[in-house]
Amino acid sequence: MYYHFPINPYSNKIVRSLKKEGKIYLYDWSVIEEKRARFENMVAGHLLKLVDYFNDTGQADLSICLI
Repeated sequence: MYYHFPINPYSNKIVRSLKKEGKIYLYDWSVIEEKRARFENMVAGHLLKLVDYFNDTGQADLSICLI
């Protein structure tokens, strides 16, 4: 069992955001065998760390969304 975090789509139109599926990323991207998927997961993980840092220090109120 692996820990994961979801990234949901963002859109101004509710119908468009419901049609597009969100993605799930793993915290431990080293278990992913395909290089492209591992790289995408690594970038998403580092973006999550950055957003969490800004939110924890009170510098901004951010979230990650797919466009």
